[in-house]
Parts: sequence; C-alpha cells; structure tokens
Amino acid sequence: MSTGVSLKELVKPQRRCGVAVLLRNKTNPSKYMAIGALCGSWKCPTCGPYLRRKWTEHLTSRLMASGVISVLVVPDKSRWDTISKRIQRAGGQYAIIEQANGTLVALTTASEGEVVSKAVALSRLEKAVQLASDSRPVHTSRGWSLPKSAPKLGAWERVSRLHISVDDAKRITEAVGIKAETFFADYRTGFIVDLTGDWVEGDGWRYLKLLVGLDGKEGDLTNG
Repeated sequence: MSTGVSLKELVKPQRRCGVAVLLRNKTNPSKYMAIGALCGSWKCPTCGPYLRRKWTEHLTSRLMASGVISVLVVPDKSRWDTISKRIQRAGGQYAIIEQANGTLVALTTASEGEVVSKAVALSRLEKAVQLASDSRPVHTSRGWSLPKSAPKLGAWERVSRLHISVDDAKRITEAVGIKAETFFADYRTGFIVDLTGDWVEGDGWRYLKLLVGLDGKEGDLTNG
C-alpha cells in the first residue's frame, strides 16, 4: 500500500558533510543506526571547527610535554624546506600552520626562531589555528603527527553509505511509520531505529532497501 509520500517532495541527492552512513547492530539485526559522515574539510561549517579544536588539543599536549619551544614566522613558504632540514638534523619536532595570508607559523622543539615560554607558545598556537588557511593547513614532523586509529564501531557494523542527509533519512523513516530516536555525538546528529513487524524480515532488508534505494528520483514510499 502506498503511503502517498513522494520521494521528490522528501529528498534531494546530497553531496556534502552530513550525508548519512547506515549501521546495523551485530547482535540485534533489527536495530539500525544512521549517522552523518564528516567530510573532513576545513571549509566545512561542521568539520572546520572540529578540526581546529582537534589540532589545538593535540598540539597543546605535544608542547606541554616538550622542553625548549621555539616559534618562528616564515613569510616565504619556499624557505620551509631548508628550515625543516635544520630542525630534523637537530633532532627536533615541529608543527607548521599555514595562515590565510600564506605565511607559515612554526612551533618546534629545536632552537630555531624565538625561544618562548609554554604559555606564549600555547597562545601563539591557538591564534595560528584560528587564522589558519582552510586548505589542510597543518603539517607536522612524524613525532607530532595525529595518531591514526581505526574507527571503533563497537557493536555496530557499517552497512552502506546513503545518498541523503541524516535529516532526510529520519523524515523518510518516520513517514513509513518507523519510530526514530535522535542522538547527538562527536559534532554529528544521528538516529536509531528498532524495527518491528514486517520490517524485521531478512535482518531489516526492506528498511535497508528503502533508504539505500533513494536517489532523488520521483517515486512513492510503499509499506507493502
């Protein structure tokens, strides 16, 4: 039976931060979770503030664990290769933050530039990150790089990436009579559903097909 809800009215294709990723509970396949995927762009109004905070926190921990800290401003980026080699030969660590005006602000454990207190270094770091370029502006030595770790999904397994936003997926879910519980985590919104009735058949295959099949083309949402 048709719900009378047109896909064209509910959803348009999305290619931006917040496009939903669909997860399924490993122990209870009737439970699904949709959460927005982060695009990772410094230009993004969601990811930009997140990346600035993430890098500030990470480099703060590195600076606090260091002895001597130097800060230098490099107006000409072409000079950085020579400077970085001197830092490496001295056994130092570094982070450079490209500013919107093209200059580089460097913080290093080597005696290169102006030696400053930790309080001054942290202040310069915070200001440099806030004024950073929006095109992947932070680069570090290996010892100061961000730790790489696999995503921890816990009891959830990734099923599919959707071509719609989390909000659209939630509206469509509720349009066919499925209750969706909203949550907010790690700068992202999401929702969880616990399928019942005919929707449970085939480990929720009908629900998966409902959302994955949405490509913005005109059609009806059917419930049977």
